[in-house]
Amino acid sequence: MNFLSQSLLVYLLSCIIIPTYAMDTAQSMEHTLSRHYSKPKITGEIFISGNNRRPNITSYASQKYHEILTKAGISSDIQNPLIRVTVYVRDSSINDTTEWSNYPLPFMKEFEINHYKKKYNVQRIPEKIYSHLSSKVLNQNFPSYIPIIYLLEAKTGTQLNFIIHGYPTQLLCINNPFTNSSFEIDYKISVNNFISNPENFIIHFYGPMLIKINTLGDKSNLCNESEQYDTIIENKLMEKIAIHDESTIYKHGKKGIEGIKKWLANIVLKNNNGYFLLLLNHVRYLEQQ
Repeated sequence: MNFLSQSLLVYLLSCIIIPTYAMDTAQSMEHTLSRHYSKPKITGEIFISGNNRRPNITSYASQKYHEILTKAGISSDIQNPLIRVTVYVRDSSINDTTEWSNYPLPFMKEFEINHYKKKYNVQRIPEKIYSHLSSKVLNQNFPSYIPIIYLLEAKTGTQLNFIIHGYPTQLLCINNPFTNSSFEIDYKISVNNFISNPENFIIHFYGPMLIKINTLGDKSNLCNESEQYDTIIENKLMEKIAIHDESTIYKHGKKGIEGIKKWLANIVLKNNNGYFLLLLNHVRYLEQQ
C-alpha cells in the first residue's frame, strides 16, 4: 500500500464518509411519498447546465434556499455546495418538452384541479381555491440548483430517483446537448472549479438567492446578497482574506474544507477515482494554508 492509499484509508476511518443527506435516500423517499396523495410518476432527462458562453455554476447558498430544496423533496443544508442542473420532461398534455428546472409542468395544474374535484365531489371550483391551486403549481418546478452530493456516482446513462413536490421522479443523466460534454466530465470540471478557484463561486453567488420562497412570491423572504455572504461566512464555509481594488477576495473556510473532504473521500472510496484523489490531496493542501 503506497503513501497516498495509506493516507486515504486513515482519513476514511477517521470521519463519517457518507453525507447525512444521502445515507438513507430510499427510506426518506418513502416517508416523503406517504405524506402526499398519490401523484403520477414523472420521467425526464437531466444534465449539468452550462454552454460555451456560460459555464456551469457551482456555489453555496443561504439556509433559506436549502429550506426550499428540502420542502421540494431534496434534503439539504447550508454546508452543501450546489450544482446547477437542467431538467427536460416530455409532457403528453401539450405534446412538447418542458424545461422543468425553469417552469412547472403543464399537466400539474390539471392534476391538482381534478384531484380537488374528486376529493370534494364537486364539478366547479371556487375562484379563490382555483387561484390558490394555480399559484401552488407555479412554484412546483424542479430546483435549478441541487447538492453536488446527490450526483457523486452519476454519469451519462445513470438514472436518478427523487420525489419532487410529491411526484415520483425518474431522471436519466445525459450529455449536455449544447456542448455534447458527458455528465461525468461536466461534474468533474464543476467540482474542480469550485475547489481550485473559490472566487468563482462568489461571482455567481446571486443565483439561488433569487428563488421565491413561497407560492405567494413574498419578497420579504428573499435573501439579499449581503445577507447571503454573511451567512456563508458565519458558518465558516468561506473566509475573507483581502480587499483588492474594491473587490473582496475569499478562500474556503474551515467548515467548508471539512465538508469538501468528506464528499471527495466518498467519491474516491466508491469509484477509486484518481482524479478526485488528486483533488482531495489539493484540498488537504489548502487546509494547511
